[in-house]
Amino acid sequence: QQIQDVLDKLKNQKTIEKQKYKADNLLDNGSVKSAIMAYQEILHGEQDESVEGKFYGRVYANLGAAYGRMFLYEEAAKMYEAAYQICEERSMLKAYLYACRSYMNGEEYMKLLHKSQMYQDMDLELSKEVEEIAGSIQVLQYEDTLNHWKNQYRRISTGEI
Repeated sequence: QQIQDVLDKLKNQKTIEKQKYKADNLLDNGSVKSAIMAYQEILHGEQDESVEGKFYGRVYANLGAAYGRMFLYEEAAKMYEAAYQICEERSMLKAYLYACRSYMNGEEYMKLLHKSQMYQDMDLELSKEVEEIAGSIQVLQYEDTLNHWKNQYRRISTGEI
């Protein structure tokens, strides 16, 4: 049934949409280099005017995600910036700033933030999210350590050690 659903979906898509679907699946399945090549083929090929305007923005965003997975943050930032210029979606701006933060030094990043109040607001939001994630990771580490100690104590008290 799942295969039939995919085939039905592909049957009604344009060729360029099928190319993106293939690239998306490559990325989802960990074939990052192949996905990058597929996305680049879409972007450097003949533009299809029949797809919606934001289609190419999403291709740029996914290419940015692929570069990010390879820790190529400068390239990722360029792709996310292009994606944001086309789609104007907050998620793409956030990804752009995260990629910039990852490859720029502190002074360069501060200059970038001063270009726009929206950049500054988004950076504040991004910083809060990073802190929350870091905090939850720290809690998990404490829980792991505590569970390890409990297991050690139990093994000592039962004479296993």
